[in-house]
Amino acid sequence: MSLLQRFGLAVPVLLVAGGCGPTNPQTFPASGKVTYRDATLQSGEVRFMPEGGGQPASGKIQADGTFKLGTFAPDDGALPGKYKVLVEVFPEGEDAGLPGQEFGKKKPPIPTKYTSDKTSGLEFEIKSGENNIELKLVD
Repeated sequence: MSLLQRFGLAVPVLLVAGGCGPTNPQTFPASGKVTYRDATLQSGEVRFMPEGGGQPASGKIQADGTFKLGTFAPDDGALPGKYKVLVEVFPEGEDAGLPGQEFGKKKPPIPTKYTSDKTSGLEFEIKSGENNIELKLVD
């Protein structure tokens, strides 16, 4: 096979391989605020786990308690559907403990039931359009 023939066969393969890949499904803007005992959480993460499985969404909790969800990229929103929600607060300081013992001798800043979507009791449905989420944690 000549070089020209080999090149001629390689071009279609390169065009197919270099073409547009699959696009992600449409997500919708989803943002909100997390509070515990009427005070805003100042760090951590919220995770939205789809009921029945699928692509989760998450967002970093900012110093003012707000978050924006992202599914395929930061802050790109969430897929429509029903979700169970968990909230994690990450330890700081020298007594933070090791993974699995995150808070060492300190009491976790929120009840541990919120660290699992199975026990948090938090649920939310993402719909088309803008989604404003208020997560109020209680004892």
